[in-house]
Amino acid sequence: MFRPVYDTLAGMGFYNLNPAQIRELQSPDPGELLDRDGGNVASVLDRMKSQSPSDEKRIGDYLAKVAPGTSSVEPRTIGPKLTLEFRQQVRGDPNPWRFLANKCEYESWFIAAIDSLRGKRNVSCGNRGSASPPPRTCASGG
Repeated sequence: MFRPVYDTLAGMGFYNLNPAQIRELQSPDPGELLDRDGGNVASVLDRMKSQSPSDEKRIGDYLAKVAPGTSSVEPRTIGPKLTLEFRQQVRGDPNPWRFLANKCEYESWFIAAIDSLRGKRNVSCGNRGSASPPPRTCASGG
């Protein structure tokens, strides 16, 4: 009777994603489980991209709702490290702007994008506002 409850609780993950930690260049890991602070989110997304494309699309859908115009986030290799690359449509530019998490200093937009990855602010758990666009200094067209 209690075994199903135990199994469900044992399979839950609790997170307090830290934008400062996520912004840092990350050492690659297998990406099997997300670190509590999100410090390996690029590795998790890399694994998800190859194993579950539908989840990758769902993350893009969340981003679009929380940070208008944002269409995707992908892992990006920089030397031996990983970071996140966000893409956002900006009025007047036919190409989405691309920007790397470790280069973006526009805190409120970046936090909104990270919030979309976790679904809500502060703590999220599970088995598995409107934000302004980033300034041109952390984005590049094309």
